[in-house]
Amino acid sequence: MEPQLPVAGSAALVVNTASRRGRDAFEPACRAMLERGIDLGAAYPVRKPKQMLRVVEREIHQGRPLVIVGGGDGTVTMVSRAFLRGQSVMGLLPLGTGNSFAQGVGIPLDLAGAVRTLVEGKVADVDLGIVNGRTFANFTTVGLSAVVARETKPLLKRLFGPVAYVLTGIFLAGRHRAFDCRIDADDGVHRFRTHQLVIANGRIFGATPIHPGAKVDDGLLTVFAVPGANRRQIQRTWTALLAGRQTDLEDALFISSKHLMLETKPRRAIDMDGEIVTRTPATFSVARNGLRIVVPQSFVGSPP
Repeated sequence: MEPQLPVAGSAALVVNTASRRGRDAFEPACRAMLERGIDLGAAYPVRKPKQMLRVVEREIHQGRPLVIVGGGDGTVTMVSRAFLRGQSVMGLLPLGTGNSFAQGVGIPLDLAGAVRTLVEGKVADVDLGIVNGRTFANFTTVGLSAVVARETKPLLKRLFGPVAYVLTGIFLAGRHRAFDCRIDADDGVHRFRTHQLVIANGRIFGATPIHPGAKVDDGLLTVFAVPGANRRQIQRTWTALLAGRQTDLEDALFISSKHLMLETKPRRAIDMDGEIVTRTPATFSVARNGLRIVVPQSFVGSPP
């Protein structure tokens, strides 16, 4: 039997108004929830993203059964540790630039559809990734994508959405330098040189699955890389990722593993869903069923 949704009137809404659509969506979201019978006990427009975790933690500590978070992938990752293996359920309004995590669990990207999911959906247990003790919801990147995440300006994201990453990536790809990787995974040791490394907990990178077999609740991390160091290769890899055709690359490397040890030379920054928070060397693992979240009835989870 699927877990039941928390009762109406027990929800809190916390919106990151610095996210791409957060500021404009806050009041319409409140109205839409009231119209659909969700009697919010509290609603917070949070202007400083780093305060999101504090507000969410306070609501969970006060025993709020359902905490609805408005924002993008970075927002979900930021607050995910507050929900880790707890009793509170996360509701999600995808208001960011990429919203890959929401896509991975089937939550509609339009506000009306996301609110409908809160009313008509079900509660599912999904995984969270862990890198160097920090939880992440969807994916981490090392190399060009991490540089792009760091260099893409907020105004550019607000104006152009996901295309902002494309424009920044095209500008930076020509001067990016390759690095050496060593990955200790469940199936052995992998050594290679590359420009780009993705380690995903979720299944969506951008707008397409990182790999057809990747799932957000299978207890596995998915690694994607294309070994090689020439500049033409980085342009080919970047183009394939943006087009969702990375599995068509003949030399692509995919690894599935419960645990990973990553070393790079030189040391590289690790981007977690849009924010640089740690560096290599890094230890990765999975918090199996670490997050309870409201998903559409059509969501099909992995067997336990």
